[in-house]
Amino acid sequence: MNNYFLIYDDCCFYEIVLLGYFLRYSSSGEQPMFYCSKGGRDINTAEGFTVKADIAVEDIAPEEVRALIIPGGPINNVMGTETASLLTAAADHGAVIGAICGGVELLEKCGILEGRSSVHTTESDVTTDGKIVTALPNAYVDFAVEVGKLLDVFVDEADIEETLDFFKFHKKVN
Repeated sequence: MNNYFLIYDDCCFYEIVLLGYFLRYSSSGEQPMFYCSKGGRDINTAEGFTVKADIAVEDIAPEEVRALIIPGGPINNVMGTETASLLTAAADHGAVIGAICGGVELLEKCGILEGRSSVHTTESDVTTDGKIVTALPNAYVDFAVEVGKLLDVFVDEADIEETLDFFKFHKKVN
């Protein structure tokens, strides 16, 4: 089972970088993660970075998806039947689906949020409904932590608190 980050031109890469860091240095060991894009092509982020895709959206077997993470940005750059099919099938197979900013709109357009709570239906910056995590753009730290909880990234509550202290509240930790 693999973790995938859906990337596309002008996506807000900063919104998912921290989660990638958490997966790489997970207390349970490095978790496999891959960047996927339509056609498997490299993309240019909103921040001006070029990111190499590891795999095409069309080549991912939904049953092999442990998590699928979608950053914000102009979703018309990624919307299409291939993307919608992967998202729907991965959700149906029980994958963790995380979307932040414009990524939430993509989930909505694909019908994945139908009958679920999300940041579009609550007053929260981050909302978790089953294995679906949605977040507002300013909540990228909380988003990474919430998805990380579902992926067993943290040892315990103390690990989560230390992570929040360091990355969200900018406290020095030992």
